Amino acid sequence: ERRMRREAEQKLAQTLEQLQNLFGNLDDVFFSFDPQERKLLQISPACEKVYGLSREEFFLNPGVWRELLHNDDRPIVQAAETTLQETGSASFEHRIIRPDGKTRWLQARLKSAAGPDGEAIRIDGIVSDITERHELEAQFFRSQRMDNIGNLASGIAHVLNNVLTPIVLGLQFIRTKVAGPEAVEEDRVGLPGLEDGVLPVLLHRRFGGADHAGPHLDALGPQGE
Repeated sequence: ERRMRREAEQKLAQTLEQLQNLFGNLDDVFFSFDPQERKLLQISPACEKVYGLSREEFFLNPGVWRELLHNDDRPIVQAAETTLQETGSASFEHRIIRPDGKTRWLQARLKSAAGPDGEAIRIDGIVSDITERHELEAQFFRSQRMDNIGNLASGIAHVLNNVLTPIVLGLQFIRTKVAGPEAVEEDRVGLPGLEDGVLPVLLHRRFGGADHAGPHLDALGPQGE
């Protein structure tokens, strides 16, 4: 009997050691809290990486994490605590500002265990640092927004090109009547087509360019003396 008990104790010790190793190597923060005694029962070493605070600081003051909360996210935490009391579980995302001044996004998942009287006797939780995920999401949305702006600009350019094309053709027709087809043919040399969206260039070359003598408006009326 003693031998069996000794073997059971050894197996239990091995299991506890394995769990402790797993507990200590994960990046997420695992904790257990007694809400009646306001006492922290356990917290994993990852708290130092996530919060920038040691386990000792958490054991001395279990509510120290509240001091790190981003002011804008305090209502989120309060709403989650209400949900935890009413339903026994809660999940929420919030920001903290660590002692080193860095802002981190965290996801907290909480679950309470009730005693015979229905009151919570323990709250277990997992807290994960999701800052990188938020940054990737922000980059994706910025990229998507730039794509939308580019598509909008392309659509506007296409519409303007369709509007300006008959205007340029009309001006070209007038020039043909005034200066002759040879002058119009000279303007076409070295220029892309209308479908390429170069209407401002055509207008500049034909009627406003400093290096090109376009027709004067007087040419459309009676000739001077």
